[in-house]
Amino acid sequence: MKKNHSTIKIQVRELPPIVKKMLENKKLMQAYSRGEITKEELNQRGIHLVNPL
Repeated sequence: MKKNHSTIKIQVRELPPIVKKMLENKKLMQAYSRGEITKEELNQRGIHLVNPL
């Protein structure tokens, strides 16, 4: 049985503000995990990390 693995590309002229914020937060979290920015810089931008139990 063959499966057709096709991808559908959706083009959007402008992303909704919530999606833009999510993408920006993801980039910041990746930079934090690489050690490029500090936890204080994340807090200044409104991203608060929690301590695991």
